[in-house]
Amino acid sequence: SLKDCTKMIELRPSDSESYEHRALLRYKAHDYSGTISDCQKADKLKPNNPKVIWLESLANLETGKLERAIAG
Repeated sequence: SLKDCTKMIELRPSDSESYEHRALLRYKAHDYSGTISDCQKADKLKPNNPKVIWLESLANLETGKLERAIAG
């Protein structure tokens, strides 16, 4: 759940996977700005993760940021 992911981030803020999982949950809840934020945090911790790039691109597409979506 979103609450569980947030708790994991609080306990282990340097774990990119927690941000990745929360980003996916936020995307499913149509919280695209939250998705983008979590993806950017995950990318700083573990750069060039294809799942994170893909998810952030989808969220950018949903918010009409086509250039950012294409750039990945």
